[in-house]
Amino acid sequence: ALVALLDKGAEGALIILEAPGGYGKTCLLSEWKDRRQEQGETVCWLSVDEDDDADTFLAYLAFAAHASGVDVSGSELMSFEHYTEKNALQSIYQLLSQLERHPSPVRLIIDDCERLSENVRHSVMPLLLRRLPENCTLILASREAAGINTVDIEHRGLVVRIGPRHLRFSQDELKLLWGARVTPRQ
Repeated sequence: ALVALLDKGAEGALIILEAPGGYGKTCLLSEWKDRRQEQGETVCWLSVDEDDDADTFLAYLAFAAHASGVDVSGSELMSFEHYTEKNALQSIYQLLSQLERHPSPVRLIIDDCERLSENVRHSVMPLLLRRLPENCTLILASREAAGINTVDIEHRGLVVRIGPRHLRFSQDELKLLWGARVTPRQ
């Protein structure tokens, strides 16, 4: 059911997974990534580090795209000598242009979004969302509210949210996994 929910979300622009640690967000996304790649899609994966400024974040995102098969040679984003601070808009457009040219759908998974710096959260992410090509879906996984304004695309029905109520095991799933070893109270 969760993979089907992610598949539905991939038809839109944004999937947001928000749940505390231990709910299986990364495991779910890893399984989904493998399935999507088997179907010929390109899935880029970036785990955020709290020290990533806008330059580093965009360079790592470009490298994740490159590592998954997207040709980013037309941009300078993988060069750590390329500074985006003065022209973040141009740098983001370079990356989005490369993604748009890719022959198959591209899914950008950004894991550990709670670690995004304020600068990336409030300057880079809104630009990415606003200009995301039609062949792309952005997937954000976070232990807490991502803190990214999604009102515009949510009004257009392009966002799927997955939270603790979706990720939590049902009683039947618990019985299937652990059988008699789990009491009803547990």
